[in-house]
Amino acid sequence: MRARAAVFLGPGQPFDLREYPVPDPEPGAIIVKIRLSNICGSDLHQWRGDGGSAIPPGGRVMGHEMAGEVARLGAGVATDSLGQPLKEGDRIAYAYFYPCRRCWACTRGRFVLCAKRAAHYQESADQWPHLNGGYADYYYLRPNHFVFKVPDEVTDDMVAPANCALSQVIFSLKQAGFTFGDTLVVQGAGGLGLYAIAAARDMGAEQIIAIDALPQRLVLAKQFGADEVIGLDAFPSPEARVQQVRDLTRGRGASVVLEVVGLPHVIPEGLQMVRSGGTYLEVGLISAKFSVEMHPANLLRNNTRYVAVNHYEPYILGEALEFLRRNRTRYPFDKIVSHRFPLAQIDEAFAQAEWFGRQPGQATITRAAIAPGR
Repeated sequence: MRARAAVFLGPGQPFDLREYPVPDPEPGAIIVKIRLSNICGSDLHQWRGDGGSAIPPGGRVMGHEMAGEVARLGAGVATDSLGQPLKEGDRIAYAYFYPCRRCWACTRGRFVLCAKRAAHYQESADQWPHLNGGYADYYYLRPNHFVFKVPDEVTDDMVAPANCALSQVIFSLKQAGFTFGDTLVVQGAGGLGLYAIAAARDMGAEQIIAIDALPQRLVLAKQFGADEVIGLDAFPSPEARVQQVRDLTRGRGASVVLEVVGLPHVIPEGLQMVRSGGTYLEVGLISAKFSVEMHPANLLRNNTRYVAVNHYEPYILGEALEFLRRNRTRYPFDKIVSHRFPLAQIDEAFAQAEWFGRQPGQATITRAAIAPGR
């Protein structure tokens, strides 16, 4: 059996569609048939060239926000991580990074801090097992990994973002100490922002405010539970947006301000929106290319916590699936994946998914997805 894979060779270059043999699963491994693999903001960073990760010789298979079905089970795999029976054809979701379980962080149960958890990203597509990313027909889920059976009520469109965007924001809000009665400002109403709005509402938020440059996204933000939205057309300056947040929060500011835009210039603005003793939560700015000027004394005077979160503890993925099942009719999750492309059209998919520099009035893609098919 062979599988197609879209190999990324570097920024500005088209993806190279290749075929590789589908490996036999080792004991504890699973061969996953990809049903849907989304284009996440971090994928766009890599594609643009501001992602910071080197491309190995031979290129690599990108794609991590994905879900699929069991094609083959390795020896010893009979259940998912919660003990539910697994068989071929079952739909599954799984964390996209691999804690080594043999380091200081892993021995303390802090898998999110494992320094080797993303090592497979740097492996060449020409190196076994080849299928290290979601932009392919199949994916090699390595031995003894965290995997969860998908509830029947949760559709492919709903589950594909669960192992990245949804799990990331749920874990991040927990890390920020977000709790019942808190106020949240979300900078950026793309996929991450929309999930954060819905998750915060589910966690008992008193007030949620969403900020974005694209009016279509602000419409979705309201549908996902935002109480107020701030558009850059109506509030074109940072000062105006900060003042609007202050006005909407009775002069206090927000308990938590979440950055999921992925650009540095929003950070000083967002810090001014945090209430005294509140938290600025950094999730979106993954590119090492960017920097920002900050004034620690202002954080000190305001007793501001600055919390940065990358990845999540894998147990969160199980919670994310239950969140989707429980809220499947409450929020329009089907609108997050707004466009689907076959694997052969991955270059067009990335070109359309690019939001940076998009002009008002242009069509907005919330999440573009690759649906390999055959």
